[in-house]
Amino acid sequence: MSTEHPPDGIDDRPSLRERGASSGVSDLVGSLRREMCPTIAEEPGNELAQEIAASFAHRDIASVRRFSTGLCHYVFEAAVQGERPLVVRIAKPENERLLAGAVYWEKRLRTAGIPVARILHADLKKEQFPFAYLILERLDGNDLEDVYPRMSSKSQYRLGQQMAAIQSTIAAFPEGATFGDALSYDEPSRYASWQRVVEANIETCRGRIQGDSVLQVADVALLESAASSLDQEFSKVEARPFLDDTTTKNVIVAPSGDLSGIVDVDTVCFGDRLFPLALTRAAFAKLGFDPVYTDAWAAMSHPDDKESRRLSFYTALFAAILLSEEGLRFNRTSAVDIGRTGIERLKELFAAQLKLTV
Repeated sequence: MSTEHPPDGIDDRPSLRERGASSGVSDLVGSLRREMCPTIAEEPGNELAQEIAASFAHRDIASVRRFSTGLCHYVFEAAVQGERPLVVRIAKPENERLLAGAVYWEKRLRTAGIPVARILHADLKKEQFPFAYLILERLDGNDLEDVYPRMSSKSQYRLGQQMAAIQSTIAAFPEGATFGDALSYDEPSRYASWQRVVEANIETCRGRIQGDSVLQVADVALLESAASSLDQEFSKVEARPFLDDTTTKNVIVAPSGDLSGIVDVDTVCFGDRLFPLALTRAAFAKLGFDPVYTDAWAAMSHPDDKESRRLSFYTALFAAILLSEEGLRFNRTSAVDIGRTGIERLKELFAAQLKLTV
C-alpha cells in the first residue's frame, strides 16, 4: 500500500473533480473492512470452533456448522447440549482489529437500544487458542435474504421502517472526525472527506477487473464521470454515523417476521446515511426481491431531490461492486457465483440508476 497519505493516515489529496474525472486513486483500496479481509490460505475450521465453544460452555458440543455468509471472519454456530446455540467468530491475525471494533461498538450500540447480538466472551490476545475470537449469543431467526420471500408485505414494510428508525438513532451519535469505517471514535477512519470514500469504492471496482470480468473498464469510467458531477454534493456530506452492512445479510429476522437483531458489527461508518439503503437496494435487485422493505426504508428517510440523486448514484455504485465480486473467492472455498439472472438484474439496475444521476 502506498504511504503517500499524511502520517495520521487521513487522505487529503485533491478530489476527482480537482484531478479530473478519469484519474485513478491507485493507493486507495476501498473500505476498512475490504482492506483488512484478504484471501488467505490457512483457514480456521469446525474443529477449532468446537474447541472454543466447549471451553466457554463447559459442556459437550453436539455439532458445529459454518455459516455460509461472511467474507472476512470465520463464523460458526455451535450447538450446545442442553443450552442455546452459540456463535463463534474467529479472525485471522490481519483482521484482529475488527474484533476489537466489534467489542467497542457492541457496548455503545446496545446502550443506545440498538438490538445487536450480545458478546458473551472475547479473547483478543489469543491466550488459549492461536486465533482471536468472539463468542456471541445466537439470535433467534435467520438472515433477511433467507426469509424475505416468505414474509408478508406488511411484515416487509414494517421491517423496513424498523431499519430506518435504527439508522436514525445511530445518526444521532456524535459526528466523526473523518469519513468511512471506524473501529471506534478513538480510531477514526483514514478518509478526510466523503469524496475519498466514494473514490475508494470506485477504485475497488477497478482493481477487480480482469479480462473476463463481468464489470468492464467502461463501466468504471461511467461511475467516475457521475461521481465528478456530484462532487459538490459529496463535499457537503457530514460525517454522521450509520451501520453500513445491514443489507440482506446481518439483519436477523425472527420466525414472527419481527427484527431479532443485527450481527457482525465490527465498524460504524461515517458519512452519507443513504449508503446502506443503496447497498440494500442493489442486493435486493440481484436476488429479484420485491422492494417493499427498501421502499419503506426510503420513505422513512425522506430524501430530497439532491439526496435522491445521490441515492441513485450509490445504488449504481453498489450494483457495480456486486458485479465486480463475481468469480472472487474471498475467504470461501468456492468463488462468488451471482448467476446469469443476477448479473442481468445488476446490469439493468446499474444503467437505470446512473441515468437518474444526470
